[in-house]
Amino acid sequence: MTFQRCTLLAAAAILGWQLFLPPVVGLANNGDFHKVLGVFSLGGPIADEYKYAPAILTYHPDYFVVLAYYSTEIPLAWAAIAMNSVVSKNDAFDLRFIGLVHASLYLTALWLVLPLLRESRSFTRWICCGLILFLFGDVMYVSQLNSFYMDTPALLFCLLSVAFLCRVLRWQRTQDAVGLLLCAIFMACSKLQHAPLGLLAALLLAWKSRTFLPGFSRIGRIAAVSGLAVASILSLKSTPWSYSATPLFSQIFYGVLPRARDPLRELRILGLDDRYRKYVGMYAYAPGSPAGGEDFDREFLSKTSYARLGLLFLRRPGRVWDVLVNGLAEAGRQRPVMGNFDRGAGFPDSAESQAFSLWSRTKRMLFQGHAVRYLGYTVSLAVSFTVLLWTRRRRLPNGSFEAGLTLTGMMFAALLISILGDPIDNIRHSWVFMGLSDTMLAALVWTALPK
Repeated sequence: MTFQRCTLLAAAAILGWQLFLPPVVGLANNGDFHKVLGVFSLGGPIADEYKYAPAILTYHPDYFVVLAYYSTEIPLAWAAIAMNSVVSKNDAFDLRFIGLVHASLYLTALWLVLPLLRESRSFTRWICCGLILFLFGDVMYVSQLNSFYMDTPALLFCLLSVAFLCRVLRWQRTQDAVGLLLCAIFMACSKLQHAPLGLLAALLLAWKSRTFLPGFSRIGRIAAVSGLAVASILSLKSTPWSYSATPLFSQIFYGVLPRARDPLRELRILGLDDRYRKYVGMYAYAPGSPAGGEDFDREFLSKTSYARLGLLFLRRPGRVWDVLVNGLAEAGRQRPVMGNFDRGAGFPDSAESQAFSLWSRTKRMLFQGHAVRYLGYTVSLAVSFTVLLWTRRRRLPNGSFEAGLTLTGMMFAALLISILGDPIDNIRHSWVFMGLSDTMLAALVWTALPK
């Protein structure tokens, strides 16, 4: 079909222009790349962190870190390193190979979606294709494809899951259901923070298993739902015990307690004594912070937890609003304040690519520093989508309304997890939320247009 070929070629051109042609667009390391690359003894200069996105990384024993984090980004990184080793003429890694791996998955999601538009009117097809290119060709998404953040596979496999879900609804094919299940598992196993999204996907599959798992026997459906739930739980449990200490410290002392009228009372609700009051206003990576030290982290986590923080939020709902507003005001910027270019490209520190940035610049103009406006947009989008699915449920495939509710739930879950879990780096942590909200916008437009 002409529209499919044209859309795929346009998408490949947009990705190629940003990811592969000099100056290469990537996203600077904030210090997290070692969680993926450490096991390969691969890394880049610490001096470039936040400021530049090195196009060439090097191997060195000093970069080695014992594998402690389990993420679907690790096998993707291994594939990129394997391809690089075939063509590399020196002991170095070209960043564009991980961009190639990520971009292939990105384009696969688009390739899976496009056949769903075949039976629509020509006008509807071209509007939807143009909107998808406009939204997901934006540098806010594309730049992260040339990076090793564990949030990247979470977003990629989330988009692939949505694509397979739509195909299952339309054609009821077993191979699409298998693709949905596998991609949901890979999404849940990308990073601890995104494992709850896998549990929501498992609830959807359990809710209407005959619809979303066509061709599966009863035992097969039970095994599929259980497998996804177990994978999600294992992703939550496999992370090192100390991993939650720094974000929890930041959220308690930097995100929550500075806004408390009675910090001592809230410290006690959190299980902490008066000795911890001196840390109020401090985040985990601030000078003088004790977070990150093994002895402190062990004692801190023996006294408090995210469960206690959740209890505080239940007893002080206003605190949830305070943290959410503060986080959304920052997330409204859409793009992390980190460089997109290699130091050798000649750009200043933390320079951002302006190519293909119209959508992110528009949202930044509307939402940065305007949390209530951003939340209002998100809620309006979710309500409009849900109402539209309900009113057109008889004309849509069976299960569309339930799938839409799950997508809405995942979007809000991603939002709350990203903002309430850690007050630092809210923009980057909100990638999956942003991707889901833009996916919902595209789905809303397609559902509303005449077929």
